Amino acid sequence: MAAADIQPWLSSLALVVSVAGTLYAWITARSRGNAEQIATLEKRVNKHDRQLDQVETTLQHLPSKDMTQRMELTLTEVRGEIAVLSERLQPVASISERLQEFLLEQAKK
Repeated sequence: MAAADIQPWLSSLALVVSVAGTLYAWITARSRGNAEQIATLEKRVNKHDRQLDQVETTLQHLPSKDMTQRMELTLTEVRGEIAVLSERLQPVASISERLQEFLLEQAKK
């Protein structure tokens, strides 16, 4: 074969390689852009996952509806007991006031 016979085939092969290289560059350029967007979205998803974990942890430590109701009932009972104690302590306060007055009068004499 002569060089003149091979030259059309080589130019056709060069054209095919050139077109294939251009197509590859075009396709990979789009995938690089997509890869960057995917990486950005993965970072956002990871951030949201951490925030969701924090919220779930906080909610686990909060009292439930039943526990809140029991606390309200207990506080109501405590208020009642404090009211009873304050009524029972009034006579003791009166006695201490009278005793203080008596001691002051004794000290003046």
